[in-house]
Amino acid sequence: MGSFDFKEIFSRIIFWGQNIRYFSKKHYYLTVFFFLLIVTIVFTIVFINQRREIERKENIVRSFYQEENLNGQEGSGENVSTQEDIAILKAHICGEVNDPGVYEIEEGSRIMDLIEIGGGQTDDACLDALNLAQEILDGQRVYVPSKQEISDGTYTDPDNGGGLSDNNGYDGTININSAASTLLEELPGIGPVIAGNIIEHRGKYGPFENIEQLLDVSGIGPKKFERIRDLIDV
Repeated sequence: MGSFDFKEIFSRIIFWGQNIRYFSKKHYYLTVFFFLLIVTIVFTIVFINQRREIERKENIVRSFYQEENLNGQEGSGENVSTQEDIAILKAHICGEVNDPGVYEIEEGSRIMDLIEIGGGQTDDACLDALNLAQEILDGQRVYVPSKQEISDGTYTDPDNGGGLSDNNGYDGTININSAASTLLEELPGIGPVIAGNIIEHRGKYGPFENIEQLLDVSGIGPKKFERIRDLIDV
């Protein structure tokens, strides 16, 4: 279907208008009426189409901003919920750290996180004496011993698990809930495998409530437990 030749149509209208004087008065008024009616219809159609196009674009823009606002509200709600679910604990880090002190830390954080907050360990720190993966408890004190304390056997800190007073005996006890594998292996009859079993057990079932629960650990029987019961605590 070809396009309209508006120039030709306009010429025909002019020609018709110029010769309308030859029509009767009745024909003249009818012609003018139909001409105005056609013009009105054309402008009405154009106006309606433009209005629909404007409303369509407005709806697109409105939908876009409503979706953005909804996503923003949902994201904000998730953040608030997350912040409300995370408790803040206070713990004390001391010993061989650059900035010892009491710090606030999120629940579920580990000893390694607390050391990082405390400025990191010093060059003389012995991190092998700690269970860096242990979760921090509210009010807990974490002491980072020096390499000299470990080599001399003078490291005794009940909060972290105790240690040797000398090379022949214990001064204090080892906390089986927080002692690292290297400290557990200093107990009589406890080697790397059983020390690993102890750490795995408390990681799976939580801290020991009493030392007798150590009997639930694979590799520890009544005889071995009797050898170490006076050297451990919880």
